[in-house]
Amino acid sequence: MWQSYIGLGSWTKLDASVNALEKLFKEGDFIAKSAIKGAYTLGRRIAQLAIIIRNGLENSREILKEDPSFEFVLNKISSNTDGEVLSND
Repeated sequence: MWQSYIGLGSWTKLDASVNALEKLFKEGDFIAKSAIKGAYTLGRRIAQLAIIIRNGLENSREILKEDPSFEFVLNKISSNTDGEVLSND
């Protein structure tokens, strides 16, 4: 999805003010709107991937606990969720 790239999309027409992107967005500037949508899309994808990884680790606990390299992460997810598997809601 093209909105996932925010590097060039955050161009602010050489306006270095703190609220330049916000101002351009409110004016309806296409590039500013694309940058905001891209940031939102990227953040959502990161959260979804984190949920997939956490649930995969939790659901594979019995297999992974035999490998010492997974001990830290398995203990970490247990202490944060009390065994509750997260959803994408």
